Amino acid sequence: MFHNTESLKVVGPDAPLVVKAGEVLVLPCSIQPKTSAVDMTVEWFRLDAADVFVHLYENHRDINEKQDQIYRGRTALFREELQKGNTSLRLSDVRVSDEGAYKCFIKDKSWYDDITVQVTVEESLKVVGPEAPLVVETGEVLVLPCSIQPNTSAVDMTVEWFRLDAADRFVHLYKNHRDIKEKQDQFYRGRTALFREELQKGNTSLRLSDVRVSDEGAYKCFIKDKSWYDDITVQVTVEESLKVVGPDAPLVVEVGEVLVLPCSIQPNTSAVDMTVEWFRLDAADRFVHLYENHRDINEKQDQSYRGRTALFREELQKGNTSLRLSDVRVSDEGAYKCLIKDKSWYDDITVQVTVEGKEQLLCLL
Repeated sequence: MFHNTESLKVVGPDAPLVVKAGEVLVLPCSIQPKTSAVDMTVEWFRLDAADVFVHLYENHRDINEKQDQIYRGRTALFREELQKGNTSLRLSDVRVSDEGAYKCFIKDKSWYDDITVQVTVEESLKVVGPEAPLVVETGEVLVLPCSIQPNTSAVDMTVEWFRLDAADRFVHLYKNHRDIKEKQDQFYRGRTALFREELQKGNTSLRLSDVRVSDEGAYKCFIKDKSWYDDITVQVTVEESLKVVGPDAPLVVEVGEVLVLPCSIQPNTSAVDMTVEWFRLDAADRFVHLYENHRDINEKQDQSYRGRTALFREELQKGNTSLRLSDVRVSDEGAYKCLIKDKSWYDDITVQVTVEGKEQLLCLL
């Protein structure tokens, strides 16, 4: 049917279009009454961004040369619909920056008209977490960050934390406003917690206490609502924290023998630049041996130990701070403390010594 161009008009939506970031948006635009636009020029451009070209159709083809860079590869007309006068634009992968006013301008040799379409872009919910792996030492408390952006209450949502590299074991499950402990893996019982007061802000981070070497791995934070879900993965690396180790049982030695009181840093770490203190716990904390600033400090050593103690200096770089005590005496029996300290760390162990035998008395006739 032929229509006088004077009666043609371009029509579009009466209300603004609302779309979420990441979705596909169709900006309606058509000629009324229905008239083929195949031989016409169709221009889509932004009114509020220096009139940048969004899409141009002319001479039966799309003219990409004039298209603004930010719209490249994201726009398309419904080519099979042009003959029906449908000049609507498909915009994919919507971004927040796409929000604004769009002009649909159609022109023929003797006619032109246009409409304006207002677009509002809402940020779609997404779960965000740390970009880099988390590094923690054994025994510490670790917070695995996870939250909803933009801030949206997670109180009514389901929050699942589980291990990806351990048969998808449940680490923590929050559902129906409570923690579901029945499904939690035994290994994590009593060590996990959400920040409940933060859920209303979209914070679903997990607190993991008493970190163990076996906690190392990939953790999934999965959040779901009735009509939405998303997740992120958090990688955790666990480093063994330094600790001082010694013998589990008391040391038994005979009078007159040489005794080695074991003490070392685990994992093996050089003690060359550290301070090593050996002292008696049961004798007014008397100094037995002091190593500091790369040397032995004899000035503070108790008189009864003078000339009888030594560290294994060549072993210090391996973390071995054991003490050699020669010519053992009955009075050496007791509890010994091995204290090792660095600028930002210290630890100690206690070694119990039992001395057997009696010291021989020399009689001068």
